[in-house]
Amino acid sequence: MKKLNALHEDRFLALFFSYFSLSFLIAAFFMPDRADMLPGLWRILNSPTKAATNFFSVGGYAATFLNMGLVGLICTALYCIPGRQANNAATIVTLLTVGFGS
Repeated sequence: MKKLNALHEDRFLALFFSYFSLSFLIAAFFMPDRADMLPGLWRILNSPTKAATNFFSVGGYAATFLNMGLVGLICTALYCIPGRQANNAATIVTLLTVGFGS
């Protein structure tokens, strides 16, 4: 716990974003439709969507969780670029972006 308290805010948020994204990736492999994960992800990526599209119905649970995890890792990678710092606004942006991935 002392190590977490000693982390700088941007390092802590990057770690939080990483664990948050990895939890969705791990959850994707425990879904009952995991055999249809990659074809479902392909359907999600190729579907013409609006903001209110339910990706759970388009690609299935495993593909949607995989999509959310990948989007979260991409957002995390953008904050890990040297010179960038994650802050409170970055937290909201990342959580909203991952949320729209579902």
